[in-house]
Amino acid sequence: MTSPVVIPSPRIVSIHIYKGILLCCLLIVKCMGYTIELPQWTGHAKWDPDIMGFIDVILPSFLFIIGMAVPYSIKSRLQEGQAYKTIFLHILFRSSSLVLMGVCLSVVLVSAENKIDSRYVWQVAGMMVGFFLLWAAPSGKKGITNILFRIGGALILCLLVWGKYTFTGSISLFPVGPLGIIGLTYFIVAAFYLFTFRRYILSVLWIVLLLIICITGINNSLGIFNNILPGNGSFPLLAMLGVLFALLYGKSNELISVKDKLFLSLAVALLFFFAGFLSHQFWITCKIRIVPCWLFYSAAFSILLYTFIYWLVEIRKQGSWFYYVEKVGMVPLTCYFVFLLVNTCFLFALSFLSGTSFMYSCEIIHCLFIPFLCICLTLLIKKAGTNIRI
Repeated sequence: MTSPVVIPSPRIVSIHIYKGILLCCLLIVKCMGYTIELPQWTGHAKWDPDIMGFIDVILPSFLFIIGMAVPYSIKSRLQEGQAYKTIFLHILFRSSSLVLMGVCLSVVLVSAENKIDSRYVWQVAGMMVGFFLLWAAPSGKKGITNILFRIGGALILCLLVWGKYTFTGSISLFPVGPLGIIGLTYFIVAAFYLFTFRRYILSVLWIVLLLIICITGINNSLGIFNNILPGNGSFPLLAMLGVLFALLYGKSNELISVKDKLFLSLAVALLFFFAGFLSHQFWITCKIRIVPCWLFYSAAFSILLYTFIYWLVEIRKQGSWFYYVEKVGMVPLTCYFVFLLVNTCFLFALSFLSGTSFMYSCEIIHCLFIPFLCICLTLLIKKAGTNIRI
């Protein structure tokens, strides 16, 4: 298959800022509720309550922005002259890496007693070392040195899994986790876009099909095909929306004025919000059940948030406000893994302390200082050129 001639289209800065803002919110929310009880909306909604927690829109927003990055990534590689087969293999490698990370996190970092002890801390530390050696070999290290780094990382991960089996006697089948969901969704969307390049009507039809699958799969109406796609089609649908909005906001798209782009984005967001309101008459708003109203509300939130960031950064030229947030958004995996290690060490140290008044102080330190420290460490690691790259 011959690669089509494409027009260079630089990556939009607002995409990195969007990812950086989501990552900062994720770190703060994940620090909440360890020492004191917080309102229900700050965490994940349970199975029964008709409520949508703030963190319930984080993963959908990540999927949306990952979908937005797909056209820019593929277009850049086509511009470099890469063949479709090469790009597909790269997509397969990236998605497989994310799934493997998700599986490793699920298998190794599940504490049987649901508490953080010294062994758990060492498991997290070993996991992070394995990840960085396998996927973040220091820049400038090539050839045999690079291979040795990756072999060392793979051996550490294998030893951790073997150690889990040794201490527990068995390894249960754990889900792939959020990273695995992102990896599977990325593969479906990126592969579809690669082989339907610039066939926009097929993308729209694919979104409609995913929506039908999501709605019909609520009551297990799909039989053996139920959950054959991540989130019963809702996760790829969110990412495909990101693909369409990337095409809308692409700098090579001069057919639509900036004003019309913003108006269209607001109209689509309001349409999804209204669809969520209507579907709420039939289903409760619950992420765990993956109901249409949660999907529609999440899509509306993602579109509105990106539209605001695009307006502020690309039109009003206020990107300097988010300089460090943008840098963090460029290396989200590095920041997330740094947070896992730092947060685990903090909670382990906190387990030796007690006292209600002191716990309130620790909650403030935990929610503000730990994310700030992780962001600073991530920026230092990025400056050193050692980042998780897949």
